[in-house]
Amino acid sequence: MIIKSAIKILQRREKDDEITFKPKSRMTLKKFTSLVKNIKEFAENITNLDSPIIYENTNSIKNKYAEIIKECKTCMKNMNNMKFPITIDIEDQRRIDDEGLKEIEHFITERNNFLVDELNSGLIIYKQDSHYLKKSAYKFKAQPTLKKANRKFHIKLVFPVTKGEYFLLDKRIDPSVFNPELVDWISRFLTNNPIKAYLEIRYPEFELSLEDIKLPRILLKHFENALKTSDPYHELIKLFEIYGFVIPIKFTYGHKLYRLMDLSTISSSENIKQMKLIKYEDFDTFEVTKIFDKWDNLAQQINEQSHLYFKDNNLYQRNEFREWANFCIQNKFFKDLQINYDKLCPLYDFPEFPSQQEVKSILGIGAGVKEKVLASGIIKIRSFEENENEIKIHVDLRDLNLKTDNYHIFGRLISHDGKPIDSINIIFKCMCNTSFYVKVAKVNKIDRSKYSRLKIAWMLIGLPEIGYYSLNTRKISVLALESYKFHYNGETSLSKTFQIPKNILKNSIICTSFKYPPNCWPNFIANIANIQHNENEIKVTIRRNKDPSENNDNNNSISNEYILTLCILHSENNEITADPSVRTSAEEIEIFDLNLIGHIIQYKKDYGDEVFNKYWSMLLS
Repeated sequence: MIIKSAIKILQRREKDDEITFKPKSRMTLKKFTSLVKNIKEFAENITNLDSPIIYENTNSIKNKYAEIIKECKTCMKNMNNMKFPITIDIEDQRRIDDEGLKEIEHFITERNNFLVDELNSGLIIYKQDSHYLKKSAYKFKAQPTLKKANRKFHIKLVFPVTKGEYFLLDKRIDPSVFNPELVDWISRFLTNNPIKAYLEIRYPEFELSLEDIKLPRILLKHFENALKTSDPYHELIKLFEIYGFVIPIKFTYGHKLYRLMDLSTISSSENIKQMKLIKYEDFDTFEVTKIFDKWDNLAQQINEQSHLYFKDNNLYQRNEFREWANFCIQNKFFKDLQINYDKLCPLYDFPEFPSQQEVKSILGIGAGVKEKVLASGIIKIRSFEENENEIKIHVDLRDLNLKTDNYHIFGRLISHDGKPIDSINIIFKCMCNTSFYVKVAKVNKIDRSKYSRLKIAWMLIGLPEIGYYSLNTRKISVLALESYKFHYNGETSLSKTFQIPKNILKNSIICTSFKYPPNCWPNFIANIANIQHNENEIKVTIRRNKDPSENNDNNNSISNEYILTLCILHSENNEITADPSVRTSAEEIEIFDLNLIGHIIQYKKDYGDEVFNKYWSMLLS
């Protein structure tokens, strides 16, 4: 309104003859002309964004406008008193005052809403969805600033798009600036894996960067408390749903043509990833034409048009791309700008965030084995009769509140004074989210004079997301966890080579476990050969642990499928406190050594880098 009124006054002024003006009139007109110039410059600065704008100056922008209005009213009053040929009546003055101020306030509000609405909220990315939260995740130490972007056209063609990249692109997030380990983590929650191609033509107008972000103290306290619980995974997820998982700290505002095209109906081994930075006049060059030709070819394979989408799903065909590019260069208004997230920072990456590595470990972000030692226990075996052949023990897990039965159990029979007994086989069966059973076979063969008050030391290994992660086991690292499915057809032995990390840490523990089908109780043993320090594989031989007095194999066990799981553990402190949350029919809470679960890998100086390890048998299930 104010700009239109000023221009209208200028047009009137140009029609008048300045020669007839008196000196005072001329001075008044000169002042008015200068005022109009100030108004135009002010309006141009805040609409075209030709210079950086600091948000804390919002009030100063409004004050500047009020100052101009005041000068304008004074000038017009003088002109009216002098019966100046160029006049503005009282109604026009009111409109310039009220409507102009309303217009500029609306513009400032609109700009702030457009740019800042999503700044003070974290972005939740979880379970195939993402959205912004209204709750502020952080505070600014310094106000965000705007600056001009490199105003060239960015062209990018990607095929095929991975499911993680598809998820991000669909949310206006550039995967190339997103942490790769987070893309992998997001992909774990995505069930579908559509084959997509993506083409984007982007024209950035300006960039916004957030600086000196400070996380609120209450947020940090909530995360500290979450890590102290027995279900830290789900407690962390709850907090991320409140505060957001990642915080956008760099944005690009501008214009964009884009499209994710579904190519699931075709099979192609082609892999395309092309990016080009061009000027407006380069739209018809060979390199750019070649990119558009590839996009057309992909569209033709599914009988689709090769159009791209603009704001509000407006379509642009290929022959209209250049027209759209010209529109980008000419158009400066906020209402036509789109947003792109160019840098996002996870909450745990901020310096003041507590226990960054522990949070990443619990969530399963980054390299390495995702499974953890979730719980541990000691089972005290009751006294048994001489003629008893086996003992079955029920272990109650209800207090752990496990959400699934996706876990592994490793354990070992030990004497009351902590010595392992490998001559007796133990088998873990019927594993569910509320309990499991342990079978101790051939207990009648135990030398009672040598062993009494037997125990079983065990560990439960799985992903923290199943609902429990003991505070007592969080310093134990799982270096390797591999499973092997096999069928036993009466062979003397089976062999399997497992891939393991090179340069295994000294005093690491190797343990194995067998998983048997229901109603099938064969006894297998895993013999592990010597390994070298610089090797990355280990050979395991599977044998049937059959007593000579037993009858021939039950036919039911011949065709069944079995699973052997090998695990390598390491901890700086081998003392583990058994979980009080685990109840057994004969419970004993105590501290035990990690090496009771398996066998220690030791380095022997006489062998140089060779790992000294006898050819031993682990009678575990």
